[in-house]
Parts: sequence; C-alpha cells; structure tokens
Amino acid sequence: MDVDGARYDYRVERNAVTRTRVIRGGRTAGKAECFLLFLEPDGTSELHGLKQAPDCALSDGATGRQLVKAALTLARKGKATSMTLTDLSAKETGSGKKIRLADMYFLTTGQTWYESVIPGLVPVDNAEMIAEWRERVRTNTWDSVAQGLRVRGVIIPSEFTDGIDTGHVGSAMVVLRRIKDAGTDLFADYGEKLLLASGIGPLYRTDWRVTL
Repeated sequence: MDVDGARYDYRVERNAVTRTRVIRGGRTAGKAECFLLFLEPDGTSELHGLKQAPDCALSDGATGRQLVKAALTLARKGKATSMTLTDLSAKETGSGKKIRLADMYFLTTGQTWYESVIPGLVPVDNAEMIAEWRERVRTNTWDSVAQGLRVRGVIIPSEFTDGIDTGHVGSAMVVLRRIKDAGTDLFADYGEKLLLASGIGPLYRTDWRVTL
C-alpha cells in the first residue's frame, strides 16, 4: 500500500466469533507490527500501539505522519465510519530521553500532534476543558509562565526570550516553540512543570475520535 510516497505492508486477521478484523500494519510478517487497527462490525475502528521505526515502511525516509495516514487509509478501505485512538505519541531526544508529543505540540501550537495529522479529530471526553486549555496556551504571556516555572525551581535560559516582548499575549507559545525547535531536553526534563506553569493538564493518554 502506498501513502504519500511511502510503501507499507499489512496483514488482516479475522475473528470468526466477534467478526472483528484486526489489521497489523507497518512491518512484514515475522516482525512486530507498527500499529494495530481493529475494525468492528458496527463500523467503528480503534487504532492501537502506533510506533514509528525506520523499518515500519518498505521505503526509506517514511515518517510517523505517513504511518498514521496509512492507518486512516486502511480504516476507510475497511468501510469504518469512525476511528478512536488513545494519544500515547512520544519520541526520544538525542540523549535518549522521552518527550510526550501530545503535551509539547499542544503547548507550542495549540493542538496535539495527532490533531496536526488528522483533520477533524475531536476529544472523546472533556471537550470543554480542552477548549479552555487551548485558548489558555494561545494567550499566555511568557512572563506568567516563567513565574510559574520559577516557583517550581525551573529557570529557562534567556537565549529563548531574546527579542520577544514577554508580556505580550501569546508570547509564551513563541518562547516554547523556540525551545522545541532548538531540540533541547527541556520538554523531557520539565514537561509536567511546563504544563502546570501554563495552567493546563496533560494531553498524553487522552482519547480522540474522528469521523471518516
């Protein structure tokens, strides 16, 4: 199967009792799959265990975004009308530390990583609260977030605030985006404190659904 120039292998298994189809996608037979897609008889589907690795695609240079789109393509081919997933998106820094992509992307763009890949994705629960968090991260000043970090013993290097009006509405997102783009370990080391200082809770492990 080709998705945006990337080629993927997948295998389909069927449960004769429940009539659920299970698609193991992203690696050839004999290797652990890169995602599991459950297609239910009622038209719903669930995406589980998505994990990007260099050998998930049969072609070189494929990305995690292409892997998600591969799962979406298979869900649509399987006549699913919706897909649900739990956001466990993460990546390792160059030093081997783990960053939770849902939280980092939300703080730096106002949406989760999965939202940036899947148009129309909506939270299964706590939609109003997440909407409030979204508005908060988009309007926070860096002065207010920095104060919350100082209370928690975290000082962010001044290089990330150079030339920015840190009292301006939305300046926190600008600074946090600089930190993200620099590829530092700050989100891995202080992810929870960055959330608290920003006045929001974690997006990691939240459930999302999209109509197909």
